[in-house]
Amino acid sequence: MGDPLERGRLVAMGQERARRAVVDRIAELVWRARGRRRSSAPAVDVPMQRLFQIGRGDPEAIRYGLSLAGGRDQEKL
Repeated sequence: MGDPLERGRLVAMGQERARRAVVDRIAELVWRARGRRRSSAPAVDVPMQRLFQIGRGDPEAIRYGLSLAGGRDQEKL
């Protein structure tokens, strides 16, 4: 993994995986909140902020997304 191009590709793949997991989480929260009052909207605020941060390349937000992705991978087993 010493090749910078390979390392960059792996980082991009991890970032995309994290982004997809956070988008899935947001969609799940919105789906659960449908038909409810506006009070459930703040539950979506944190994942939306993390999604924005993933787009900026924030390592902590990417770890958050990857942890969500890891949980989803376990659910599929």
